[in-house]
Amino acid sequence: MRLAYEAGPGEVFAMLADPAFREKVAAEQGVVSIEVSITPSGAGFTLVSDQVQDTAGLPAIAKKIAGETTRAVVREQWPDAAGTATIEITAPGKPTRATGTVRLVPAGAGTTYVQETRRERQGPADRREARGAHGRQHRCRPVRGALRGHGLAEGRSLTWQHVSSTR
Repeated sequence: MRLAYEAGPGEVFAMLADPAFREKVAAEQGVVSIEVSITPSGAGFTLVSDQVQDTAGLPAIAKKIAGETTRAVVREQWPDAAGTATIEITAPGKPTRATGTVRLVPAGAGTTYVQETRRERQGPADRREARGAHGRQHRCRPVRGALRGHGLAEGRSLTWQHVSSTR
């Protein structure tokens, strides 16, 4: 994801470190509720944003899985205005997360915010074997595809295909 700002990296960094800015962005995005915590750390900061998001507009299959709302917890760790931040987005109670980086890139008189994330599926379906209710083992493997729109940042999504075995 790329966003253009008409301000220098230092100004954009200061804006990102402002809880009021984060709350305003969430309101503009239609977030149901948000709690923002920003902790200074040297020249940088750590952000934790706990959001409840409405799932209106998602495909029926996604709403069936996520429910009427879904929760997303965003953690960003910024070393300083010139550094690369790490980002992690989790959906508590759901087996998905996204991890990646965020950079502020000077672009003329402005700044480009560059977020690169990868979605992951967690849990026993992470290529380990698990026993089903019938007692047989299942081997799980990732399959590229559907199940987008869990409120996570852009990136590659994975779903899982279960392959039964009677080992």
